Amino acid sequence: MKIFKLFFVVILFHSANFATIRNARPDSTISFITTEKHLSNGQKTGTIKENFWNVELKTIDGKILEMKSFKGKYVYLNFWGEWCPGCREEIPSIVQAYKKFKDKAEFIGLLKPHNLEKAKIFIAEQKIKFPIVLLEKQFKKKFNFDGFPLSILIFTDGKTYLRADEVNKNFFEENIK
Repeated sequence: MKIFKLFFVVILFHSANFATIRNARPDSTISFITTEKHLSNGQKTGTIKENFWNVELKTIDGKILEMKSFKGKYVYLNFWGEWCPGCREEIPSIVQAYKKFKDKAEFIGLLKPHNLEKAKIFIAEQKIKFPIVLLEKQFKKKFNFDGFPLSILIFTDGKTYLRADEVNKNFFEENIK
């Protein structure tokens, strides 16, 4: 009976410790966005929560991007994968937009690769010059989406965003002023 009580106490203590560690980072489960509103053009709009600006992302070439350093500028996030036909199709428009708007907007590609080497070849072929970050599952959950491609443009107020499934040059022309 003493062994059983000791076992129960150890399990109880271990469970309490797990909960404390898990709850020590409450921000890890909080979404970056508020409830979205659907627009007539199929896009969505919403508000970015303040916790987004505390994020640091590591690019595939090892640089650290601090989101807080981009606050006050347009921030364009492109969620994509080299395996995704829609993603591959929209990249030329995004590269062109980057060339045109790089002084007004920060462009960041969030890559969900099936094959990182093939993705790097595609990045080189398309002459993508904006930072590319490997998309982590936790980061994807915070934006609450399932499909690719996905584009999010955060406006200069640092709060309002526009979300679209696929983009073309008109998306940038209409929204980056």
